[in-house]
Amino acid sequence: MATAVEVAQTYAVLHRKGEALQWLEYAYEARAPYMLSINRHPDFALLRAEQQFQNLVRRIGWPQCRIPSSPSRPRSERLGQQPGGVNGG
Repeated sequence: MATAVEVAQTYAVLHRKGEALQWLEYAYEARAPYMLSINRHPDFALLRAEQQFQNLVRRIGWPQCRIPSSPSRPRSERLGQQPGGVNGG
């Protein structure tokens, strides 16, 4: 038997937002443990822009997921590495 989160996940993958959000609400009301992963799970990416999804994430207690489209600094700088590799050249 599928959990409410798994049903929501299936609807999300099928781009059926309304049904996915409704099943996430059922999962929230049932205190389903898998609700803790919806903010980062790629199958729910389609729903992240939806106000209902954002409200649900807020009720769970997770901060809003904000992933920049491109990093402001090169990855090597963010990781504290020298350009050109570990030894700097």
